Amino acid sequence: WGPNYLQLGMEYSSAAGSDTLFGLAASYLSTAINPLGGEWRATLVIGDEPALVADLYHPMGPKGLYFYAPSLNLESTQFNVYVGDDRVTEAQLGEATLEFAVGRELPTWGEYRFGVRAARGSFNLRVGDPSFISEDQFRRGEFFSRFSIDTMDSVAFPGEGPSASIEWRASRDRPFEADANFDQLLMAASYAKTWGRHTVLTTMRYDATISGNSPNSRLFRMGGFFDISGINRNQLSGQYATRLGTAYYRRIGDLALFPAFAGVSLELGNVWDSREDISAPDSIFGGSFWAGVDTPIGPVYVGYGRAEGGEDAFYVSLGRVF
Repeated sequence: WGPNYLQLGMEYSSAAGSDTLFGLAASYLSTAINPLGGEWRATLVIGDEPALVADLYHPMGPKGLYFYAPSLNLESTQFNVYVGDDRVTEAQLGEATLEFAVGRELPTWGEYRFGVRAARGSFNLRVGDPSFISEDQFRRGEFFSRFSIDTMDSVAFPGEGPSASIEWRASRDRPFEADANFDQLLMAASYAKTWGRHTVLTTMRYDATISGNSPNSRLFRMGGFFDISGINRNQLSGQYATRLGTAYYRRIGDLALFPAFAGVSLELGNVWDSREDISAPDSIFGGSFWAGVDTPIGPVYVGYGRAEGGEDAFYVSLGRVF
């Protein structure tokens, strides 16, 4: 009950040939903490990739359109290294990130923000060849700016509207004492259109290290359901990542009063270590058949994906994948 809210959730994903991920989450949101509508949130995740996140959103100005937003993120994620189809190294990436941003809301459709991030972390080798992890511990400090728009009508099964973001991040040894100097550009866009029960969703992703070389902790990763379906989750990593995708799905009715969908997806993309190597012939083609239900605890998907070269996987996922 507002102005305070408690949200409970669960995340589950499993694919043939890759690790199963499971997590339980609880999030507490306190709204209207000041006359301009400030809010703070705390989120706890336990499971294979535990996390603790705390963030504050504080509007400023006579209309509350400007804001500042500090956040703290403590997380541990799986980090696997593949050579071809073989997983040669398994590690756990632990990281603590402190961020402070200022920005402006663009009412009903977007925002822009600028800020700084500082992170400290380490890799904990579980099994495999340690030579594929170039850093046991790392320090990262970044300036960043991001512009985003979002008028999609649903985060689970979008039916109408666009969503897009562009972010520039710059890692510097001064004043942050970061381990590496590099600049990265991240762009993503999606657009959904529905005719009756039929929906087409198109997606685009382009990530680039535009100067310097990013360390392992900031490599772009790709692979998994709707992200070159058929290959393992985050199997591919590099300084550049590009993907084009499209999905068609149809509302086939209701399952226990919840909307149910069935669809197909096609994706074309890859990662590279040099911009000159980016090319369509060197991209990987993947696709999937899937069905999903929009439930109160989140969207549930089951599907089968197959990628160029014969790699395939069955998927069961609870949580947003688009």
